Amino acid sequence: MKGLLYALAILLGFTLQTTAYHFFGPLGVWPDFALILALYGGFHWGKERGAAFGALLGFIQDILSWQSYGFFTFSKGVTGWLVGLLKQQFLNDMLLTYLILVIGATLFDAAVYGLFASVFLDLEMTGPLLKALIPQILLNVGFSFAFTWLLERIRPLLDRLGARDKYRFDDVLR
Repeated sequence: MKGLLYALAILLGFTLQTTAYHFFGPLGVWPDFALILALYGGFHWGKERGAAFGALLGFIQDILSWQSYGFFTFSKGVTGWLVGLLKQQFLNDMLLTYLILVIGATLFDAAVYGLFASVFLDLEMTGPLLKALIPQILLNVGFSFAFTWLLERIRPLLDRLGARDKYRFDDVLR
């Protein structure tokens, strides 16, 4: 049951990210649901499972996106791994820490995308990326705090539901 609820949340998030947000985002910018979940996975599950979860989310995003060809798999996987590594070595659960992680991950994602687009797709992305970077950071920060707050409120319920299941969702990534 718990795994099904997580899967439905992921499906809903990707549906919003690939459809509805396109009509409402300023400058064509919307919250990056996969990036927020990759951060969450790395922060709560460590570097290996964070990387696997991030890469899975990135792969789904690659499938749903136009001309990405592995970019999202790479960037979300590295994000999950790096956050898990930093959490293991240096980080704590402070609000400021999470804020810095969201901003840093958004900057990393934009830099990797800009490099990927210019090298492999022969697109000049510097102007559009810089123009959309501040709104992207603000949307990711707001969305990530709201989403994390909601997940932390729902997690005890999901853990109780998961205790009745044979496997917990976290065990899938082990």
